[in-house]
Amino acid sequence: MQGYKINYFAPRVNVQIVKLTGNLQNIATNSGSWPAGYDVWRYIYENEPQYEPQFKVDQTQAMQLWDKARQYLAAYNTRTGSHAKLWVVTSWPETSDAQIELTPWNWATAQQHTDLLTVEVQRWQETDAPRSIAAAQHVAESAGLWIAQASIAGQHTVSGALNLINSTSGFPGIKAYLVFYGNNYDGLQAFLQQIR
Repeated sequence: MQGYKINYFAPRVNVQIVKLTGNLQNIATNSGSWPAGYDVWRYIYENEPQYEPQFKVDQTQAMQLWDKARQYLAAYNTRTGSHAKLWVVTSWPETSDAQIELTPWNWATAQQHTDLLTVEVQRWQETDAPRSIAAAQHVAESAGLWIAQASIAGQHTVSGALNLINSTSGFPGIKAYLVFYGNNYDGLQAFLQQIR
């Protein structure tokens, strides 16, 4: 994998090889045979069978799962001589919004259990934009550097994604935006044209 990075890209291009890890069971079962060279493991922490069947809303229980993923990552790095980082992608509605009246997640604490954090705040970017903006504001209040997710897939639109990005761009800690486009290639092209 490292040869691919060296042979196909200019020296100043920063290429990261990302392993889409699946859920914790997949990591436990398969990470012992993954080859050296991954820079990042992307772990989607969402309450769906294809993502994390062991999903917990409670932050303490969730962090235990994230820590197990980190243990497997550490073993992988030791075995392969790699320096991979853990990237957790999680959904605001499944974590904090479900618990907001009880105990919302503390995102600074969450960040102590991962190297890179993306929070999907886009759920209401068209239907109730202030709610998505409020979710991003809540994460920004406690998180350090994080990635906010917008979307142009499914029911989401280019204008909704742009509105969410423009409305949150001054929030502290947002390192980048991940724009999920699914198979909406026309939407991606329209989005890219508007941000040029």
